[in-house]
Formats: sequence, structure tokens, C-alpha cells
Amino acid sequence: MSLLVLLYFNPIAGAGRSARAAESYAATLRGAGHRVELRPSQAVEAVDVLAADLATPDALLVLGGDGAMRAAAPAAVRADTPVYHLPFGTENLFARHFGMDRSETRLLDALAAMRTTRVDVGRVGEEWFLLMASIGFDAEVIHDLAAHRTGGIRHRSYLGPLGRQLRMYRPSRITTRIDGTTIVDGRPGVLVVANCPEYAVRLDPAPNASMTDRLLDVVFLPAATRRAVIGWMVRCRLGRGEKHVIRGRGTVVDVRLEPAARFQLDGDRPVRKEPVGKVRISLEESTLPVLLP
Repeated sequence: MSLLVLLYFNPIAGAGRSARAAESYAATLRGAGHRVELRPSQAVEAVDVLAADLATPDALLVLGGDGAMRAAAPAAVRADTPVYHLPFGTENLFARHFGMDRSETRLLDALAAMRTTRVDVGRVGEEWFLLMASIGFDAEVIHDLAAHRTGGIRHRSYLGPLGRQLRMYRPSRITTRIDGTTIVDGRPGVLVVANCPEYAVRLDPAPNASMTDRLLDVVFLPAATRRAVIGWMVRCRLGRGEKHVIRGRGTVVDVRLEPAARFQLDGDRPVRKEPVGKVRISLEESTLPVLLP
């Protein structure tokens, strides 16, 4: 079966390796009888441009990291085109969750079978997320990294931002309501709203989150000091982060912050860079089709 495949890639993902990999994947796919169109992410200026490109293709292959997946998701939902993540980013949490890897053989098998599922999508304002939104220390590290970023990133790229934030970070007091019910009232800490159980460096604060249950998992980690934040990171990494955690599930999460703070989406800085005093995090009505390996 010959398919038309759109290969969307982030040229700077994987420290620049993804651009070369895109050509290699395209050659393999064409050798298997598929038609392939390449789209570098910087050439796609708006969701409707990529959505128009997806009007005909049978599948969208996203070659990059979780940021590339997040960028491609609105167009894939609009066009109802199944996506497959070829992991060339730093964490690649979406690919990890579905067992996707860089194997060309597995990719060809997936295209031959065309088994799909649909996953939930989160929203903050006009922006979407697939994995998580968070407010607190990790969000500040991500904003710090973005402010100093000059190209592709590796795990060691986070060392400078981590060190700076360990010196500078001051937690905001967070009030959180889930579907109208208050679960946190003016307490300092870190808030994670998860759509997926995966998290950076396998901290995984919401291990029971599901991408298909039409619910967001809300996790509040009380932490009034930088030392407490580090403690949570260690406990989450060891799978011992339950004591004193506040958890909930719902579809609409309203958050108030004092003082205002910044948030992150899927490990990336959002378009809105400045601190906010309140934010609503919710489920999008539409779901994203995913091509399974």
C-alpha cells in the first residue's frame, strides 16, 4: 500500500542531526513505495499552513522533540491526520510513552498496519499541550534556558539554568481549583497539570495520568524553599513522592498565583513569556489521532 507521508522536522533538534535524518527517512520511505513531502518547521508560519499541507497526506511524521510534536498537533487535529513521533529531541516523552523510536523498520511496519488511537489535548489560552503544563521551579528553569539558548540543546544545556534558579528561585503562593472545587489555597509550591505519565529525567510526578481518559491529573508539591524543591525532585525520581502531595483530576483547572509566575508547556517556554497572576488549564474538545508502532 502506497501512502502519502508528510515529514515535518525541526532542523535544530538533536543538535542539528534531525535535518540529515529527515533526508534518510525520506529515502527509506520512497524506497518502500511511499510518496514523501518534507516540511522544515521554520517554513511553517501558522497552523493553517500546516493544516493545508495535511489535507491529502495519510500520515504526519514529526521528526524532532516534544516541542515539534506540540507545534504540529493543532494542524494534525484540524486535518484529522495521524501523527508518529521520530524522537530527535532531548527527552522525547511522547515517543517514550507510545514506544516509538528511530527504527526505520518499525516505522514502515506502522505505516503498513495503520493502527491508530486518539489522545487528549490540553489547552492554556490559545496554546495546546500534549504532555503537561507546570508552574514553579521547572517552569523557571525552562524559561531561563530559553532566554539563553543559542541553538540545539542537550541535557547538559540545563546545568546553567538549574544553577541560576537554585540561587534565584522564589516560589509563588498557588491557589488551585479543579472544576470549581478548591484543592490548594494560597500555598507555596510546584503545580503540575499532566496529560501524560511521562516527565523529564523520569521524575514522573503523575504516574497514573492517562492520555485517553478525558481528564487532567493535577499534582501539587508543597515547597516553600529551594531545598524543599530539590527534595521533591529526589523523591519523585526515586518513586517516593506521595507524602504530603495533593492530587486531583478534572477537565478545567483554574490557578491563581501570588506573586505572578511563569508556566511551561511540554518542556517549552510558551508564547506568553511574562509572569501571569492567573491561568486556566483545560482539555481541548478535539483529540489527536496517533499512529501506533
